[in-house]
Amino acid sequence: MAAVPSAEWQRFLSEVVTPRFPGGFTVLEAQGQWQAPSGEIRSLPSRLLVLLHPADTASEAGIESIRTAFKDRFHQVSVLRSTSPATVGF
Repeated sequence: MAAVPSAEWQRFLSEVVTPRFPGGFTVLEAQGQWQAPSGEIRSLPSRLLVLLHPADTASEAGIESIRTAFKDRFHQVSVLRSTSPATVGF
């Protein structure tokens, strides 16, 4: 499994993420590690996509469609999702 090149990631953001969340989002660079089914420990540069959104069905559908598109486009088995309520202000 290889890291997604920057140009392909930017294209994914433009084509998939931005249309669903045009109000904005944040991307953080990270380093991921997991244990493969073979037992081997693997490490890979990763990105965290932070979306602040209302708790509604449209947002839920948008997030799930982003996850599905990422798995399909980049041949991933899974895409982590963590959801936490937040109070924010700008």
